[in-house]
Amino acid sequence: MSAAMSARASSRTPIPRPGRATSISIWAQCERFAREFAMATARDIHAEDRAVIAAGQRGLSSGALKHIHFQTQEALCRHLFNGVRDAVESWKVEQATAGCAA
Repeated sequence: MSAAMSARASSRTPIPRPGRATSISIWAQCERFAREFAMATARDIHAEDRAVIAAGQRGLSSGALKHIHFQTQEALCRHLFNGVRDAVESWKVEQATAGCAA
């Protein structure tokens, strides 16, 4: 291998030096940007839908509906609802058994 080829091959490997960005620091900057972009996007979506979310919550809080029927495309909502319901039922059982033991 010639000297020019070995110099070119070694220049492909980033050598960490003070003040010089390495692939790790670039990756960290990209990860931070992605995280902040996701947070800003979620904030914007919730800001746009705030009135709809508040109206829906008022309707649910009124007690007019005894049951909620989730459609096929609302699988994540159904999963969240079932998870919360299971956690509440588990807590109620735990409180009832703790009350009996006391």
